[in-house]
Amino acid sequence: MQGVEVCDNSIICIPCAGTQVPLCTNTVMLSCNDNNPCTINDMQGVEVCDNSIICIPCAGTQVPSCTNTVMLPCNDGNPCTINDMQGVEICDNNIICIPCAGSVINCSTGPISVVNCNDGNPCTINDVQTILVCDGSICVPCMGELQNCSNGMKTISACDDGDPDTENDMITILNCDGSVCIPCKGTDVNCATSPTTTQACNDGDDCTINDMETILISNGDICLPCSGTVLDCSGDEVIVVKPCDDGDQTTINDIEVILECDGSICLPCAGTSIKTGFVPNVFSPNGDGINDDLMIYLGNDVKVVYKFEVFDRWGSKIFSRSNFSTTETQYGWDGTYNGSKVNQGVYIYFVQMEYLNGQIETQRGSVTLLD
Repeated sequence: MQGVEVCDNSIICIPCAGTQVPLCTNTVMLSCNDNNPCTINDMQGVEVCDNSIICIPCAGTQVPSCTNTVMLPCNDGNPCTINDMQGVEICDNNIICIPCAGSVINCSTGPISVVNCNDGNPCTINDVQTILVCDGSICVPCMGELQNCSNGMKTISACDDGDPDTENDMITILNCDGSVCIPCKGTDVNCATSPTTTQACNDGDDCTINDMETILISNGDICLPCSGTVLDCSGDEVIVVKPCDDGDQTTINDIEVILECDGSICLPCAGTSIKTGFVPNVFSPNGDGINDDLMIYLGNDVKVVYKFEVFDRWGSKIFSRSNFSTTETQYGWDGTYNGSKVNQGVYIYFVQMEYLNGQIETQRGSVTLLD
């Protein structure tokens, strides 16, 4: 209220003044910060007359959960994730707004390990595989070092190379799959080192016996050529005694001993010495050149043979020669009569001759003719 001149109200006599109202009777809402991150539109009521006087404390409207979040480390329980994070309510970190999750690791980004394994291939060794440590998933499949004939286990065993000229044939194979490392091959057989045997043979020489040759058992090749024990004149079973003519008219029953196989002479032809005028008691006019003629064996002491006659068993004269002095076939009987051969049998001969000393001798006897 103020006092004014009654007469002139424009003249203020008592300055205007009122009754002091109680504090916060009149307030005004102003923006503020209640320092609570979980509120918005924070407002406070202040004295209209003095805004420094807070009549209604600063407060805001509670914001909905997860309106404001913050990412914090966590553990999502998955060993195959890293950098696990979750979004929580800023006002209350116990309120999870974004579930805990991490970046999935793989064989390129995560820890890996090389472990032993079995790739199922018998021809590999030192089999290993690379796995993801977190869950054992395979990054690099199981595989090993491939074995070959240089580094793998091998077996040498007997075989047959199909060559009859080798022995102790052997083959080298890779144990894992039986592939051939060294083909089947043997050592060349030879007579010096390989088994041999002896066997009967024929060396083509009639003058050897017990012919034998040495051969390789494996293929029959000849090591020692066929040869036998050479026959000589010392064995009775290999010699032959046969008639001959020693060229000496004073011998009879000439024989020689020869080696049967080749006719070589063991004992030269020789006969039994006879006296002058001897007439054999047998001959064989068969054309073999031996004792083919009935002869009178004459010495140098005979002057002349007057008669040499042969008769058959009936007394018929079938041969006659006279007046000769040498032992020659032309003066002997060839076993024929009138150009025809007579039958074998016994015949009678008659001889009359004179020696140089004048002695006359007459002989009669029988002779057997054989075919």
